[in-house]
Amino acid sequence: LDARALEDVAQRQALVERTLASAREAFGHAWQGGDEPAPEPLGPAEGMAGWMALWTGQMLDAQRRSRDMLLSWVGLWDQGTREMVAAWRKSLDQWRDAWTPRRDAH
Repeated sequence: LDARALEDVAQRQALVERTLASAREAFGHAWQGGDEPAPEPLGPAEGMAGWMALWTGQMLDAQRRSRDMLLSWVGLWDQGTREMVAAWRKSLDQWRDAWTPRRDAH
């Protein structure tokens, strides 16, 4: 990832952390039934942005894993193809050597 993408990911991660902290504080206060006012939660737009950032991060992670798996599969396919072609060429060379008459044979 380039620097701009890394900065974007860092901003989204910070937003997710703030959203989760706000939810913990709000639910913690409601659960404890304290007398002090509940902390101000993040607004709905910022809260939704946090969840979208979390979802986007998960999707980017899944995309990275899929890309890594695809590259691994392509690498194995490439290696297998090279080995198969080499074995095929060797077999053809052996067949040619076995069936080609020698010039010095007559």
